[in-house]
Amino acid sequence: MLRRLFERWGGGARRAPSEDPLQTYDRLINELERQGTTFRQGAATLLSLRTELREALDTARAQSADVEGRLGLARGRPDARAVAGALEGDLRDLKHRVAELDQQLARADADAALLLEGARAIQEDLKRLQAERDHARHTLTVDHTVSTTLRARVERLEASPMLEAARDEVTRAHALAEIYRGGG
Repeated sequence: MLRRLFERWGGGARRAPSEDPLQTYDRLINELERQGTTFRQGAATLLSLRTELREALDTARAQSADVEGRLGLARGRPDARAVAGALEGDLRDLKHRVAELDQQLARADADAALLLEGARAIQEDLKRLQAERDHARHTLTVDHTVSTTLRARVERLEASPMLEAARDEVTRAHALAEIYRGGG
């Protein structure tokens, strides 16, 4: 009877779970670590791209300043009208290039910030999941210890009626032997 109560409360024989709960935690932790690595790699790539974009932007701005200077000189000369027209076209192209690079740099900054924030969020989730896994491991260890101890106690309690029956049998046999000794 005690064994049935014990089993009903979860301390007895159970169906084997399809996966160890700690293995589930470990699998999820590994997946989060992979995701975090992917986010960090993506952010690192964008930060590298950002450096390249800044260098290209600095070069385009320097070229634009150079062309503006040459254009100013060309406008001051009456015979350099064709040169001034070509320089104005170059300057327009360079300013367009600077604007495009500014947009690409802003986009790369925003995307890198987004990926870094995602990596931080994953890291926080990872820390929480690892703490939860540690708690689960401790809980399972304690529960297993309590369960094993209680199971042994239940088995001793179930053995107690058999022990009492054996004692009664010994007492009866002893009493019967006394009767035979005294009467015989």
